[in-house]
Amino acid sequence: MTINQLQSHLSNTLDSVASSSRWLAGIIGDRPSQYAKSPSLWNAAFQDLEMDAVFLPFDVEPQNLAGLIDGYRECENLVGGSVTVPYKVDVIPHLDGLDPKAQQIGAVNTIVRESDGRLIGYNTDGQGFIDMLIKPLPGHQEAFLDNLAGMSILLIGAGGAARAVAVFLADAIGSEGRVFICNRTEEKALELIGVLTESGTRAEYVDELDIAEVVEGIDIIVNSTTKGQSGLRIMGEGSVTSLEPYSALGPASPSVIPEPEMEGTSSAKSSIFQLSHSDILRNFEFSSKILTAVPASTCFVDLIYSPLETPMLAQARASGHLTLNGRGMNIAQAADAFVYKALIQHLTDSGFDLEEAYQRVFRTMESIW
Repeated sequence: MTINQLQSHLSNTLDSVASSSRWLAGIIGDRPSQYAKSPSLWNAAFQDLEMDAVFLPFDVEPQNLAGLIDGYRECENLVGGSVTVPYKVDVIPHLDGLDPKAQQIGAVNTIVRESDGRLIGYNTDGQGFIDMLIKPLPGHQEAFLDNLAGMSILLIGAGGAARAVAVFLADAIGSEGRVFICNRTEEKALELIGVLTESGTRAEYVDELDIAEVVEGIDIIVNSTTKGQSGLRIMGEGSVTSLEPYSALGPASPSVIPEPEMEGTSSAKSSIFQLSHSDILRNFEFSSKILTAVPASTCFVDLIYSPLETPMLAQARASGHLTLNGRGMNIAQAADAFVYKALIQHLTDSGFDLEEAYQRVFRTMESIW
């Protein structure tokens, strides 16, 4: 299998440098060539470690996904790489096996090609989240938290990111800990609760209107939704909205407008803000009331890293709480996928100490993130 054969399954044109590189990795998604950070992160790490390797974006249409995965199997110099939206679930039937955590989560963000061509799926999002919380990350003397054992967590959201975080959190908090799942739709929350209870974790559902009733005993509040995320959200049928002005602690029902041309993004956000003004104020008031009930020791963590401070984190910081955004998680999951998944055998064979390699890769990725 050659690069040209992989190219036949893609809608973007691959960099010609791939043909002369000893090792190849990539990210599978709908349009990662337009938005993914992974190529710049991985390629910087390859360069720092003086590895003859390149990481490429693979733009794939749904009908070409199976063909590309078959190409992965036969491309002997391919080590694997990342998977992003919308294929974190769709790619699973095409793989040869799943790591137990990925099986439990039901989604993968990393594929590793083993020496015999078998493709194994992993999910490093959850480990990246845990590492962000309890490891002293490069450049920091102390970790955000000492440990998570026995803690009570309020997890807002029940989507793919929430599932990854929840599964790894369950191990970290242990049998004495507890997870409350808050989600706009109860069905998805109950499904995730079922996954957690099967593994022995105490988990309960909380309606988003009832958060104030449980926060008094919560150690960490984690947002895994898109409330507070920058940019416009495509709603389908030519319409968009924005959740950027909203705190994850309160309900959000922003107005929807026709999708603008690219140059109209700023004016579209302005229109949505004006049309949603009363709803944004209700959200702010709801969020503020919750913050008056939260103990001063409660920490706030947002998986969002654009913007670096969401409305929830800004309000939490202003009310005296320790806060953390998702930037560290994003880098940590990439470093974990690089060192402990896709390149583990290559690094070991080259004489690298894996923990030292992880710290080095993290620093490199952080420097250009």
